[in-house]
Amino acid sequence: MQDGTVTAQNVQNTDEESVDFKQILFRYLYHWPLYLVAGIIAMCAAFFYMRYTPPVYQMQTSVLIKNDSKNGSTPQMALSEIDLFSNGKVVENEIEILKSKALMEKVVTNLNLGIEYYSTNDIIERPLYKNGPIEMFAIEFNPNSRSYELHFTYLGGNKFVVQNNDGEKFNGEFGKIYHKFFGSWKIDNTKDVNAFKGHDIKIKIAKPYLIANRLLGSLLITLPTKNVTVLQITLEDVIPKRGTDILNRLIFEYNKAAIEDKNLVTESTLKFVQDRLDSLGSELNIAERRVEQFKSSAGLTNISSEADMVLKNMQTVDAKLNEVNIQLSVIEGIEKYVANADQSASVPTTLGMNDPVMLGLISTLTDLEAKKSSILANGTPNNPLLEPLQSQIEASKRAISESVQVMKNSLLLTKRDLTSTNSKMEGAIRQIPKQERQFIDLQRQQTIKDNLVTYLLQKREEAALSYAATIADSRVIDEPYVNDSPIKPKAQIVYTLALVLGLVVSTGYVYIKDQLNNKIASQQDVMDKTKAPILGQIMFSDGFEPIVVKPKSRKAIAEQFRAFRTNLQFVFGAKQESHVTLFTSSMSGEGKSFVALNLGAAFAISNRKTVVLELDLRKPKISSSLGIDNSFGISNYLIGKATKQEIIKQSDVHPNLYIISSGPIPPNPAELLEQRAMDELIEYLKENFDEVIIDSPPIGLVTDTLILARLADLSLYIVRHGYTQKNQIQILNQLYEERKLPKLGIVMNAIQSSGSYGYGYGYGYGYGYGYGYGYGYYSDDNTRTKMSFKKKIAKFLSRF
Repeated sequence: MQDGTVTAQNVQNTDEESVDFKQILFRYLYHWPLYLVAGIIAMCAAFFYMRYTPPVYQMQTSVLIKNDSKNGSTPQMALSEIDLFSNGKVVENEIEILKSKALMEKVVTNLNLGIEYYSTNDIIERPLYKNGPIEMFAIEFNPNSRSYELHFTYLGGNKFVVQNNDGEKFNGEFGKIYHKFFGSWKIDNTKDVNAFKGHDIKIKIAKPYLIANRLLGSLLITLPTKNVTVLQITLEDVIPKRGTDILNRLIFEYNKAAIEDKNLVTESTLKFVQDRLDSLGSELNIAERRVEQFKSSAGLTNISSEADMVLKNMQTVDAKLNEVNIQLSVIEGIEKYVANADQSASVPTTLGMNDPVMLGLISTLTDLEAKKSSILANGTPNNPLLEPLQSQIEASKRAISESVQVMKNSLLLTKRDLTSTNSKMEGAIRQIPKQERQFIDLQRQQTIKDNLVTYLLQKREEAALSYAATIADSRVIDEPYVNDSPIKPKAQIVYTLALVLGLVVSTGYVYIKDQLNNKIASQQDVMDKTKAPILGQIMFSDGFEPIVVKPKSRKAIAEQFRAFRTNLQFVFGAKQESHVTLFTSSMSGEGKSFVALNLGAAFAISNRKTVVLELDLRKPKISSSLGIDNSFGISNYLIGKATKQEIIKQSDVHPNLYIISSGPIPPNPAELLEQRAMDELIEYLKENFDEVIIDSPPIGLVTDTLILARLADLSLYIVRHGYTQKNQIQILNQLYEERKLPKLGIVMNAIQSSGSYGYGYGYGYGYGYGYGYGYGYYSDDNTRTKMSFKKKIAKFLSRF
């Protein structure tokens, strides 16, 4: 018999594994109305999202960065002695400059982007740019205000009213400056102001750095390939006109900053030259007056040829000595700049310096210092870019210091040679007559000053020409343009994501609902918690008939009881002639009495004499469902008031089916069931009947079932689909493992043919013995009573 039980269980497991995927699929397909409603809601949400979300457009432009290091050598500049040296650019550095916060803040300030206008006459706010009724200017911000919001209403004429979010109103006039709310501001009207009369315009004011941060988040600068210096600049914005204006202004500010950076050295040179000219001008005037006065007083009109030759030679030496002194002054300025830790120190002049290595080093150092200042202005001292940049600055300073020392030593040597030559010439002058010698000294001083002034005037003009001719090292290849279609939101992507989201949410809801459900929902729920075999599965019946198994019935539920009966015959085997089957459950309402009674009817139809004992003495149901008089029954027998033969009653269901009702409810059921008379009754029934079926109380509530277990050959535990709690299976499993009930098996009762957990294949069930039902085989099922409208609605709602 045990072999039969294991075989049934193994067959069921094999069948379960073969339909596991179908169970999962139909579990979710059962909730198709939920998926349909979720899909419709998701698609509607996507429609409204597409309808009321402002489209974002992409603006794009291309800029060429002129890089001498990649484009080859440049033509020699005409003014080679002035600092017109142009070093090659690192394109990656230029990308960082274009993305700098300081540059974007200049764009925001010049375009007045810190103040935005929105029309609130629609369901959503519509941004206004270049076509609004007003233009507001924030003259000064309150330090405590980061952003502010006002509501503007045009009253007509020159009047308007603004209101903040706190409800505070202020009446004003166009063109006047007011100190209110967030700081100092004024509002000017435009030509379109009359079209917005009475309309509410929302004004959002923010500090430039906040807007700059937002714009930088939508700015993308890329290099198409590594072998070119063309930058692709893209910007995303909901207003195409504003986006193109931002790109144009960004390039303008970038070029302007590049030109200003280039002119730093030129400006320093001009300042140096002008300072020298201011001091030399008066000195030259004094020297000229002295020469003139000497000629008048001495009456000297000409000097000898020897004196003239000496004077010319001395003038040549003096001119070279002046150049050397100027270069030494420039070198001293460079030494101070390199040694100064203050990055705000003035850029040194390179006047008269024609060494390309030195010029390149100074230009590189100037660029690095400018980048460091930009990073410190836009961020914090902890910026990770500062450390490598500082290392480059220190390396450049060391290289400049070494080059300066070499140049300084060379110039000092040249100066000593020129001074020595000058001393020899002064000795030659002493041989000239006194009057001529005095005149030569005066004329020499005049010539020195004159040559020096002429030299400085020439350099000043060259520097001024360089300053005026400075151009940016970039060129716009493609003017900013707007893509025809918005880049987001994309209708196809939005609707697809909405549909997927609807499916995911619905599936998640079904899954969570299933996980939180503490009721038995499938055969697998039982098999996961116990090893006890499942010997029968009974579908849910809509009717109220106590007996569904009738001789000529072709209903599915009747065939299921017949299959159940066959399973039990495999369990019992062929040797034993009569069997005692005990029915129990966890709690009341699981259909224990219904299954016991109908199994008895199934045995009776198969010509087996069957008796059903109503031993749920506390809450009997069988006698009342069959309309049997329960005033005389088992309780009367157990107290000695009736004989065995007197309490056996033949039912109206089938001639082979007998009923023993419970009788009057006793005060001590457990004690009565323990009496020897109960054992004698079962022995008598086994001798006179083929099948003895005991309907005992729920084992989870009282101990009556455990008392009756000694009398049974087989115990059947009723588990009702959608009713029995999962934790109650633990009681069943404990009974099975501890063998407190003989040959314990499980009956799945009231299985809903809904498809929610894989049960809804018409009425199709297979038990492993060839009993495949469904597909229109049961003609009796077609005559079932139609469900009421209320039940149909309830059944439909159960799918959610």
